[in-house]
Amino acid sequence: MKIMHAISPVQVEKDRDLYYAQPVTFESFRIAKDFAIPALNINQCTVQYQEDRDIVPDYITVLDDITESIQDIGDFAFKYPFIKELLDVVYKNSAGFEYIIWGNPDISLMPFFYNTIFEYIREGHDAIIVNRRSIHDKYKSVDKISLMYAEAGVKHPGWDCFIFKRGLYP
Repeated sequence: MKIMHAISPVQVEKDRDLYYAQPVTFESFRIAKDFAIPALNINQCTVQYQEDRDIVPDYITVLDDITESIQDIGDFAFKYPFIKELLDVVYKNSAGFEYIIWGNPDISLMPFFYNTIFEYIREGHDAIIVNRRSIHDKYKSVDKISLMYAEAGVKHPGWDCFIFKRGLYP
């Protein structure tokens, strides 16, 4: 099974949680892909603004840049992208893949993430939402990832990770 997993990273200052979360997300991608069963062919990729390409590790594929943001339609402090532009890029670059995963750049994966998704797909699901769990914010670096994995965390109300059959996107 071929899966395209995409996020949209962004360079931020140290005063934002995302500054610490994204490196952990990147490392968790590497770990989860290494842990995946051989039946899974996973392409981890990013869709980003041109100025954000530099933070993407070399083991993650960099797809096309996006250009639009909410700042184009109003006075907003942050340059948030439009989900349609992000997913359009992923769809365009995912020919031959059966499933697309979209997640926020602060959503770290447990090592068994892909294997679990594969089991749900084998059960007949063509769309899945995975909600995150929030852990203590004392963890600020990749070298603490084992401790992060060990923490149960608390339920988060947001919807941050979506898995769907590629053919459903249009």
